[in-house]
Amino acid sequence: MHHPNATRWAQRTRSLASKPHRMRRWATLALLPFVLSSHAGPSANVVADTKDDARVWLHRIGKAASTSSYVGTKVFSVGGSSSTSRVARYCVGTQSYEHTESMDGPARRIYRHNQIVHTLWPSKKVAVVEHRDALMPFPALPNGGAEVASTYNVALEGVDRVAAQSARVLLLTPRDGHRFAQRLWAHEDSGLMLRADVLSPDGQVLASAGGVAAAMKA
Repeated sequence: MHHPNATRWAQRTRSLASKPHRMRRWATLALLPFVLSSHAGPSANVVADTKDDARVWLHRIGKAASTSSYVGTKVFSVGGSSSTSRVARYCVGTQSYEHTESMDGPARRIYRHNQIVHTLWPSKKVAVVEHRDALMPFPALPNGGAEVASTYNVALEGVDRVAAQSARVLLLTPRDGHRFAQRLWAHEDSGLMLRADVLSPDGQVLASAGGVAAAMKA
């Protein structure tokens, strides 16, 4: 059964696609997950602190992001600057609908239905419609964590609290000198990403992604 919000979203997407628009190419930044609150049901916790279990948590992060419906506020900070956006994602069977709206700077709204992405700049009266391949679903890791597991050593560091929620902490240490270490926080029950830090070689936080959780109404 379709979620009523998803139906309205699909109708809006078709309406936007029928209007004139300007096409622009724009770069896609590497994904850093942001804190969200999930409407997905709880799953079994992984208790043993072993390498295999850490990889299981990577898989859980990817699965939770691709199958969960959620709303929240994401915050990305780097070099003393930060940006904030509201985000909502609905999953109905194999269909996914996403809405992201910037809260800083010029207004920008992004609507996504599967691989069809509409980006709107209301002040400029510009709309960009793109067809994108199935990128890692926000806020997942590439290939559900498989790519990360092949380029990083992954270890569980224990349990912490983020936005008043219990989270498992994972440390990703690069296997070469071409990438940075990362520390990830995954929701204890749902597996959704709550926070991600990019670390310098001496352990300093270079960039951080997180936010304020908000429950999605049924």
